[in-house]
Amino acid sequence: MPEEKAEGVKIFTVGNVLTMSRLALLPERDEAKYMGVWHVAFTVPQAIAPLIGLAVAYAFNIRIGGGFGYRVAMGLALVYFIMGTIMIRPIREKVISGRS
Repeated sequence: MPEEKAEGVKIFTVGNVLTMSRLALLPERDEAKYMGVWHVAFTVPQAIAPLIGLAVAYAFNIRIGGGFGYRVAMGLALVYFIMGTIMIRPIREKVISGRS
């Protein structure tokens, strides 16, 4: 199998596994609604975060200089990551009967 196809298969497989793991967390009967909420929760931060990061980096680069703003923006990303990790900790996967 050519290298490009092998990479594509790996990415496709990882994407499918991640999607299936998310489906196990959804409440029954309202999967579509919650997938829509998940999609919005996934894409809105991707649109807003660069604007916040740009403003933070620019402000710190103007005041302090030396590329310090980018370090602050990366630190802010770390804070967001930690906050997200804490916020999803209470979520538990539902147990599907008949599964080994």
